Amino acid sequence: MASTAATPAPPEGAAAPVTPVAPSDELPPCPFDYLAPPFPGGPGGDVPVYSVWPVDTGPVLALGMLTAAARHHDGGRLAERYEIRRQEEPRSFLRDLARRPGPVVVLLSNYVWSVDANLEIARRARARCPDAVIVHGGPSTPKYPGDVERFFAEHAGLVDVAVRGEGEETLVALLEALGPTWPDVDLDRLSDVAGLSYRAPGDGAIVRTPDRDRIADLDALPSPYLTGEFDHLPVEAWNVPSGLLGLIFESNRGCPYGCTFCDWGSSTLSRIRKFGMERVDAEMRWAAERGLHAWTISDANFGIISRDVELAERMASIARELGHPKHFGFNVAKNTTKHLTAILDRLVDAGIIAHFSLAMQTRDETTLAAVERTNISTEHYLALAAAFRRRGLPLDADVMVGLPGQTVDSFAGDLQFCIDHEIPARMWITELLPNAPMNDPDYRGRWGIEADEHRVVVATTSFTREDRREMMRLRHAYTAFERFGILRHVLRYAQWDHGVPAMDVVRRLLALSDTEPARYPLLGWVTRYFDHVNAPPVGWVSFFAEVGTFLDRELGIGPSSDRDAVLAAQRFLLPDVGRRFPASLALDHDVVAWSRDRTRHLWGDDVTGPGRPLADYGPAELTVHGDPLGTCDTGITVNQDPRNEVITERFWIVGHWELDSPMVANVPEVAAAASRFRGLAQGVPDDLRPEPEPEPDAD
Repeated sequence: MASTAATPAPPEGAAAPVTPVAPSDELPPCPFDYLAPPFPGGPGGDVPVYSVWPVDTGPVLALGMLTAAARHHDGGRLAERYEIRRQEEPRSFLRDLARRPGPVVVLLSNYVWSVDANLEIARRARARCPDAVIVHGGPSTPKYPGDVERFFAEHAGLVDVAVRGEGEETLVALLEALGPTWPDVDLDRLSDVAGLSYRAPGDGAIVRTPDRDRIADLDALPSPYLTGEFDHLPVEAWNVPSGLLGLIFESNRGCPYGCTFCDWGSSTLSRIRKFGMERVDAEMRWAAERGLHAWTISDANFGIISRDVELAERMASIARELGHPKHFGFNVAKNTTKHLTAILDRLVDAGIIAHFSLAMQTRDETTLAAVERTNISTEHYLALAAAFRRRGLPLDADVMVGLPGQTVDSFAGDLQFCIDHEIPARMWITELLPNAPMNDPDYRGRWGIEADEHRVVVATTSFTREDRREMMRLRHAYTAFERFGILRHVLRYAQWDHGVPAMDVVRRLLALSDTEPARYPLLGWVTRYFDHVNAPPVGWVSFFAEVGTFLDRELGIGPSSDRDAVLAAQRFLLPDVGRRFPASLALDHDVVAWSRDRTRHLWGDDVTGPGRPLADYGPAELTVHGDPLGTCDTGITVNQDPRNEVITERFWIVGHWELDSPMVANVPEVAAAASRFRGLAQGVPDDLRPEPEPEPDAD
């Protein structure tokens, strides 16, 4: 069961999404000790109510919202019957469950990354306590007819109740309904509880009750942070391997948009409801006083209302006073960003590293119409990107693969847009979220959506399975050549000086790797296997000799002093085992000045303008100052499971090869270590320094 405190997609700079705990005989060890007092348990009635989270994901705000609502309902009346336990990890839960003689209630909040682990917890709970009432909720607990029945059938014995939408009031009603008959469990008493489905005890039919209205007054819900639901947990509980998501809090619920691929706590196409600012301020102070350094706000569109600027100001004030947070992740408002620069100014001034991306998904109008999404205008989007550059902030664009309406050409066009405007793309695979509008049976039929066993979209009326494979190859090639930077400057040279768009070069290379794989074996190896092994094929000398041959034979870009300069610079900027820094390279043409001149407009109006060809620039020296991120050591590596399409691997999100030079890309990992990168300042045009942005008008 869950409230709508949805966990956002991790921003660049946060580590990759959490890998689910695989069912096994051994649960992962708990990496911390509970604080005392209080422990998870406490005074109360004789029927325990457990809320359990997979230890690899960190504590779940939604579960805390549920137990806080139940604990404080009607002056604590439910505690006369129930022992409402504070949130705990599986080992603690199973140890306590083993000593219980009678029925219990188990609350599980399902997300894409936790549903498998939660089902394993449910399996163990059922084995120890056959009379347990196992309640599932959250975004990955299905709500559509047919899907609900399949969920119960596929996980027979592991699901007794499935909750839809906000769970706080539903849980209270559920506990009130079941209370009078304990220790006997009569699920038919839930027939009048809105917002859930359950398996009838008689014939086993799935009973669906009416939907529950959204909660109008959010401040009527007690804050789990301020009422002690998390006081038993040390800081280490949030510092899990999943990265910098850290503590999750929310300042509002609801989303006025209706993108069909999205399910924001089942709150799409709904008005925004706000928590009181003093409550949010107190929650932030609670987190800072405990030394929690990484925060994420789960609001669907942070920056959509003017109040968000005040929230950022309060956060900045807390950070200056208490030293936390150090990192703050959020989801940018979809098609209004007038408050965003003001928010970022406040965060930057307080030394808070912001983790976010400029959500794009696609720029293709046909695809946007298909997924019922309206982006901000291209002009506004690019102006915003320019404002970020002037502040020294990293840029990322989220692009989706496999949307209805999408084609191979439109996907390549999205990547070309990102290259044209120097906005690195993070590419996410489209998945049928259980409760998203895209999973509505009528919508699926209209667009001919085919999904695999993991709910990944593999075909629609606009693209075939083979088309999707080609889009996935483009995703791989873009990541290797652009995000890792293997051919970043070579692609710019082909586009700027020879008029061949970068993605046309990539598509030509991919086509040849199919039809004539032996013609360019090293380039072909990168397009096929680089996601598995991040390493130079054979060595950079042989690789770039082959790149030169490809440019000559396939694009008509023959040997010349300027071509030799860009190939030499590209090779010099890549990591290799045993490199020593600082290091300098004499070039016949000034590649740094050429690149800076070609991109200088991106710092102003974000429109690329004409520039001189590299051949017109005189000789210069290119210097690599160092390797602050240890790319020459840890960056050359083997990846664990890069082709897992359910949980996106680190390779696709935070993979990069950036040495410290004037050509360094300001990706989030570089921005987080900006003080160690001399090259960041060298890449900024001298006449384009940060200037204060005007304050936006109020809403």
